[in-house]
Amino acid sequence: MEENKLPVTQLYTSTYYSNVTKFYQLEKKDDGSFLLTTPIPDDCGLVSFAVEQTGLWVRAAFKDPAKWIGSLSLLHLVLITRKQMQTADGRLL
Repeated sequence: MEENKLPVTQLYTSTYYSNVTKFYQLEKKDDGSFLLTTPIPDDCGLVSFAVEQTGLWVRAAFKDPAKWIGSLSLLHLVLITRKQMQTADGRLL
């Protein structure tokens, strides 16, 4: 793109929250609780965001191109660990 002198904005996204259910990483147990089966340590942070918000970020770039052209945008909203995902009653969301 630089060779052709095209204006570019790069948007790198992180994990989508919806992937937890879409790819069967959340199991409902017989007692009604849920088990997060993502193979990561409990204290490892998951960087993620709601995929539905991607359009809002893109729209902001289109509305103010002078601010965004030539930038590298790393899109994530939350850094959360498996432990932090636990609800007050101890179930994993």
